[in-house]
Amino acid sequence: MSIEQVGAIPFRRVADRVEFLIITTRTSGRWICPKGNIEPEHGKPGSACLEALEEAGVEGTLVQPELGTYRHSGETTIRMWLLHVEQIHDEWPEDHERQRQWLTASDALSTVDEPGLAELMETATSRLNSD
Repeated sequence: MSIEQVGAIPFRRVADRVEFLIITTRTSGRWICPKGNIEPEHGKPGSACLEALEEAGVEGTLVQPELGTYRHSGETTIRMWLLHVEQIHDEWPEDHERQRQWLTASDALSTVDEPGLAELMETATSRLNSD
């Protein structure tokens, strides 16, 4: 049985470059992007925004359409959206459990510890640089 989750790749533009916000997992400290379960009352896009707020302390606007999907741990399919960050909170629900950092696109690609996520970030970089 396949499990479906949703997530967001938070980004911002600084001068002439794109930066991604990545976070650590709560247990192993690997670098990832916010993701989690779909909350029925929020739907898929709303749940992606909620995960970004809870796990990374950011809010913004989702870029449509969704960026794509990747597989995690064999059975989990994660639907990802780009999130244009408009607000960064100093405190958020999981701030004591996670670290976060803004990185250039190339640094983020080499730091995230999920090959499928890195591929989506590469796609995101191409999409954002063509806008």
